Formats: sequence, C-alpha cells, structure tokens
Amino acid sequence: MAGKQEAFIRNILNRMEQGEFNNGSYLPSERDLAAEYKIGRITVRNGLQHLARKGFIKTESTKGYKVVHIPGMPDKTTLNIGGLWCSSHYSEHTYRLYTSANEQAKKHDYTLFLQYAKDDSHDWAGHLAAMLERDIAGLLLIPTYSPLTERMTLGNHKLITSLRRSGIPLVLLDREFPEKDLPCVVHDEYAAGQMIADHFASLGHKQIVMLASDYIHYYIGTQRQNGLQDRCDELGIELKKIMIPPPESREKLFPHKEEVIKQLLDCKATAVFIMTYFQVDVMHELEVLDLDFILFDAEIQKPVKKNIWIVERQIETVSELAMKLLLEEIEKGGKNPVSQFKIRPEIKAVPHK
Repeated sequence: MAGKQEAFIRNILNRMEQGEFNNGSYLPSERDLAAEYKIGRITVRNGLQHLARKGFIKTESTKGYKVVHIPGMPDKTTLNIGGLWCSSHYSEHTYRLYTSANEQAKKHDYTLFLQYAKDDSHDWAGHLAAMLERDIAGLLLIPTYSPLTERMTLGNHKLITSLRRSGIPLVLLDREFPEKDLPCVVHDEYAAGQMIADHFASLGHKQIVMLASDYIHYYIGTQRQNGLQDRCDELGIELKKIMIPPPESREKLFPHKEEVIKQLLDCKATAVFIMTYFQVDVMHELEVLDLDFILFDAEIQKPVKKNIWIVERQIETVSELAMKLLLEEIEKGGKNPVSQFKIRPEIKAVPHK
C-alpha cells in the first residue's frame, strides 16, 4: 500500500476516534477528500474501499460513505442484556420482556444474552465483570430491590451507578425506580392500581376486595397497592384486603377456599382484584360467585362465565423504548442526560361464553 494511501487511511481513522466523523455520519465526497488531502481520487477511493473491507464504513449508492464502526469501539454483534434479579428464579414476565427486547435488538443488528444473579453485590459484581469482558456495546439491566427498604439494594445501586459514571451505556428497565440518577424504562405500577379503581368505579362498584398473597409486600406490589388505595380514597370506594397464604403447590392451591368465600359473601363483595400466586386458578375457584374480576398480566386459556378483565403490561412498548434509549446512550458514549419513562398498562376484557 502506497505511503499516501496509508497516511490517508490513518488520518480518517483518527478523525473517527476523535469524534469528527461520528457513527452513522457520512464522510465527505471522494472529490472533496482528494482536494482536502491534495491526493488523487484513485488514492482516496482505494483508501475508502480498504476502510469498507475492514468494516469501518459502508457504501450507500445515493449518499456516499457512511461510518458504521468507530475504531476501538465494540462492534454491533455483542450488545448484552443482563437479567439480574433475586434468587435466580425463572420469571415468565422477565423472559417475555427479554424475548421482546431481543427482537428489537435484531432490528438494529445486535445480539442480546440474558444472565441471572442473586440479590447481593458480590453476585452482581461477578456477572457484570463477565459481561464486560465480552466487549459489550451496552447493557439492559433488571435490578432487584430490598424488601426492607423498598429501594434498589445498596450494593447493586453502587455497582450500577459506577457503570453509569464510567460511561458504559446502560438502561434499566422493568422496575419502578425511586432513584432519579439512572436512565430507565419501567411499567407504571402505581398507575396500574389507579386504573383498577377507576375501572371498577365505572362499573358502579362501591367496594373492592383485593385478594392477595404475601408477595404484595414486594416493591412492585406495594406500588400497585398504593395506587389502588389512593384512588379508592379519592373516589370514596371502600377497599377491603383478604390475605391468603402462598400455596404449597398448584395441587394444594386454595386450602382456605371456604373461609375466603365466606368472607367475600359476608362483605357482599361484587368486585375482586386478585394479586396472588396462581391467580388464574384462584379466579376459577371463585367463579361460583357472582363477581367481577380483575387479574394482572395473566393468560386465561379456557372460556370464562363471568366478567373478567386483565391489566396488561405493555411489554413490546417497554422493550422498544428501552432499546431506542440504549442506542442513544451508545451513540453518546453513555453520557446522555438521564431519561426516565413510565409506561401505563392497558385493561382488556376477557371474552366469555
């Protein structure tokens, strides 16, 4: 390769690294580059073709040479998603979110992978270190919360804040965050509770029964419950809570069924919001009563006889917006002003026979 061509290529790469030619921008025309560098157009063309073969630019017939990879930056096949939440247990909702985010990533030529971590800073650190070694372009993270403080655990928060300060592009998602210093896209759980009260009020109900298990004390459940209670207070609706213990298994789902039914009859319940384990199974056990039901983010397979509505999280909307935000973070080197988005769910009726 001639000395002038080598010098031209090296100078173009330096200008990319220094931010003069950003990812996604277009280089000047061959004519302009030849005039700027005082070299022949053949030398310029050969140099640009070399850069294209190396994957730094690509040719677009109508616009010229587009920058698609900055020297020293990770390539677009290694974007990672870290699914890091308590106890490494399987979560159907989180898996659906990951699948949706993966589809969004494919549209932008990225590949995502999912990891689990326990709710402690040492496990977080180990998984994050492993991800960072994979030459990542950015991170989608699903952190965990402390049941005591109802905030992101301190160790996790320190790790994530350090990542943000280091300039690693990241977006947090799928949690209602009290912290305001991290970019995130979340489901608005508080608004979901308000929507349940509004929906039952529109049907003329004066009392709502919330049938709940102990996991409502988890941060998301608390937010949802608070939204429901606050809106009921505003609307003058009485909210009664009936707690049932978590089931030992699906086969031993409802050991206190008769007692719960008696409580529902005693308070003349007409509207029930179910927030329990195996909520669909619990609802089917109560179909003998004349009740309106609302369930949260559930799938009902068999036909139902009663009026039933589902509060649906907008998973596709959340993943699409999170990916858009992450791409902006990558483009700006993780130095964007913090953006936070809350996505409201939708309430949909379940068809019944």
